[in-house]
Amino acid sequence: MNSFLLIFSIFSFLGDPVFAAVKKSVKDVEFLTQKNEKSDSGFKKDKKIDISKHQVSEDEVDIIKTEAEALKKKWLLKVPQSYSLSTTKRFERAQRYLASGNFGRALELVEPVVTRPSSTGYEKAKALILKTQAFMSMKEYADAEKAITQAIAIGELSYTEQCEALMFLAQIHLVAQNYKAAKITLIKYIAVSSDKVPAAHIMLGTIEHELENLKSAEKHVNQALSESENPQEPWLYFASVVYLKTKKYAKAEKILKELLEKRQNNKNYWMTLIGVLFEEEKTTEALQYLELAHKQGFVTASSDINNRAALLSQEKIPYKAALVLEQAILNKDIPESQKAYEFIASFWFVAKEYGRAVEAYKKASALANSGAVELLLGQVYLEQEDWVNAEKSFQAAVKKGNLKNQVGNAVLGLGMTAYFQDDKITALKYFSKAQKYKQQKEAASRWIGFLK
Repeated sequence: MNSFLLIFSIFSFLGDPVFAAVKKSVKDVEFLTQKNEKSDSGFKKDKKIDISKHQVSEDEVDIIKTEAEALKKKWLLKVPQSYSLSTTKRFERAQRYLASGNFGRALELVEPVVTRPSSTGYEKAKALILKTQAFMSMKEYADAEKAITQAIAIGELSYTEQCEALMFLAQIHLVAQNYKAAKITLIKYIAVSSDKVPAAHIMLGTIEHELENLKSAEKHVNQALSESENPQEPWLYFASVVYLKTKKYAKAEKILKELLEKRQNNKNYWMTLIGVLFEEEKTTEALQYLELAHKQGFVTASSDINNRAALLSQEKIPYKAALVLEQAILNKDIPESQKAYEFIASFWFVAKEYGRAVEAYKKASALANSGAVELLLGQVYLEQEDWVNAEKSFQAAVKKGNLKNQVGNAVLGLGMTAYFQDDKITALKYFSKAQKYKQQKEAASRWIGFLK
């Protein structure tokens, strides 16, 4: 390339649209988006949640805690009870039917215990718990809630059993997406419990996360982890998701790295950690983990593949980035699209593989409804000092149209190709026209000044 082009850089005039795809932050790609029907908390989202309906005020919390204190005193007075031999056998048979999936027969066996006058309150309460289990298995949540509520209201269960029944009720509310009722029950459960209850805080954290109350979710996650000597694996992963969303990246990174030490076959751990590292701007380390995840076969989603290519380019490995996307298209892991080929072309361009960049831009052009790709192609030809093909590309860009604010770039490019083909009159005409465009006015004026 001659010295004139070194002084008046092509890309300083044209705004460097070839590099636009490469320079566009990879943060625009969502690392944690999972295209499935479940939310992060594991519950199916049937419709948008009306958050206002599920709030519990501070006054309500105070009332719940006061009532819970009274219940706790009452329940602690209860002593463990037993039931008759015939009822014991009936319950054992019902449990076998529950285990085998014959829920109807299980209900038939326990219903008489609930309705007969001779049953003790304790027997009725235990029968209602079995009914609750059957209804839950049948996804009859309203009936399950009714049965467990009756069991608690009888008041004959032991203290431990009453606490377990409360947790059962909270789980029913949660599965049924009755979040306010679940929160109230969990607040009551925490208040009546004598021991630490990290599971309840995880459930509350899950609800608050679902309701997008991230600060409250983080508070409950912190409480759960502080109360548990050996937190369950799902709790830790959920905590990492909450920390990521509340921008506590260091905490999320620490948890995810610990999880990966134990479970390297979990894709969610890999991909979430990569997202965290990227948010921390640790792109080199993010790429290292992404390459390791690729070797384990986890980089299969189109968003993950695009992230890998973008990070490779960002870490100045554009050749491999282009190959990654080309192979993905070949394998049908990502669909053929204008944007995909534009990315491939931009990576080949940065790698100085101009011939491959041209081929990729031609494929992108075939899928484009504007002349923007031809404009990019013209820039590649300029870089190769192929003035004839550059001129053709800029003309094709103008003819195809829909260039929006890039029309001036095409006009300026035509002036440059005319100049380098020793047609200074035509060049001056295009540069004069380019002066009418705000973004190209200064560059066009410099060219005109040089020609004169």
